[in-house]
Amino acid sequence: EGLVHVVPRLPPTTERRDVFASERTFEDREVSLQLVGSSNFAPGIELKPVITSLPSNGALFATNDSLAGSEQGIAISESQQTVDTVGRYVSYKPADHFVGVDTFTYSLLAAGGVLSEVSTTVRVEVE
Repeated sequence: EGLVHVVPRLPPTTERRDVFASERTFEDREVSLQLVGSSNFAPGIELKPVITSLPSNGALFATNDSLAGSEQGIAISESQQTVDTVGRYVSYKPADHFVGVDTFTYSLLAAGGVLSEVSTTVRVEVE
């Protein structure tokens, strides 16, 4: 008789991420954000952020580093788009002359196409 080890396929979870205090940005300036989260799967499972709603007053770009503006990256132009870059960074660029608060949301996608049931709202304050 053999022993079978069962690992439940629970959806990944995201950490609440409010970008506002230390990562606020200024009018017409990009800010770089890392989309983070954890998995209830076995350790080492790769998670990819999926943008579930776009910002209303700016644009998102998938980038490979944490330096906003160093590389424009690929425009994220529709919801349900996966961020498939090294480090899971995006840059947020406010619309010209926009000042105020903008938000977008993301969930995490695990191997096998299991999407997190929880989405994280990212809040960007533009001064």
